[in-house]
Amino acid sequence: MKTKHIFWGILFISIGLLWLLDRLIWLNVEWDHVWKLWPVVIILWGVSLMIGNHIAKGIITGITAFILALAIFTSVKFGFIHVGHGIEWSINDDNINNKYGVTDYSESYDSNFKKASLHFDAGAGTFISQDTTAELFFARVEGRKNNYTLSKNDTDDNVDLNFDMSKGGHVNFFHFNGSRNKVDFRLNSKPLWDLDFNLGAASLDFDLSPYNIEKISIDMGAASLKLKLGDKAEETKLAIDAGASSIDISVPEEAGCEISTDASLSSKHINGFNKIENDLYRTENFDKAKKKIYISIDSGVSSIKVSRYSIPSV
Repeated sequence: MKTKHIFWGILFISIGLLWLLDRLIWLNVEWDHVWKLWPVVIILWGVSLMIGNHIAKGIITGITAFILALAIFTSVKFGFIHVGHGIEWSINDDNINNKYGVTDYSESYDSNFKKASLHFDAGAGTFISQDTTAELFFARVEGRKNNYTLSKNDTDDNVDLNFDMSKGGHVNFFHFNGSRNKVDFRLNSKPLWDLDFNLGAASLDFDLSPYNIEKISIDMGAASLKLKLGDKAEETKLAIDAGASSIDISVPEEAGCEISTDASLSSKHINGFNKIENDLYRTENFDKAKKKIYISIDSGVSSIKVSRYSIPSV
């Protein structure tokens, strides 16, 4: 089958399915975040022109068509306010201020907590973590008020946190103080953490170096991820499952690090690592290092960069 037939077929099928799903359930998709992805369409189109393998070319063409369909879908919803359901229109400043603003969420710290886990489930947005907190967990959300729920379940010295976007919550595309879903969260640095992030098309900037982390799982759509890891734990395991994304990871030089990837159509810049075999890399000090970091990346057509940094001596 010719790639142009694949492109147009998937484009029309995707647009039709998106509109059908929007009639059945509210699709929580932000126009401004999807529109930022338009350069990906050009990149993928260029890659498809350089690939001779028909199967790979067909896959890339299909991904390109879907992203374009998503952009068209959100643009039409943005432009035609009265089409569809669940979209609000208001020019009343008081009404806007009542629904949108800043909401803080927190959970107090108990010194008995030795191990903690956080499950963070959200859609598209901007997600930041750049500092610690004396609380167990603190988050400041800019956007629709009370659009998240925070719950806790603790047993003995373990505590589990769930921080989830409300299933019925949606983003108002049309108001004058800017629609956004920005979350700045902070953790307590004392417990041993397990982190699980389930996010959509997003911008993520996480400095997790102050934390003692055992496991990190990041499942994201077409996103931009900047992540800094530390060496507080004896062993840290990071698993990333991503769509067409930009991934930038920093790891400490003192820790031994192993990277395995399933991203044959992605560009990779893995500095300071030895290539052991296809899609497997290790630092020179991996066998001797007391602290180890294991990174697994499964992604579509992405840009992957991993670099090492030196921790200043105290």
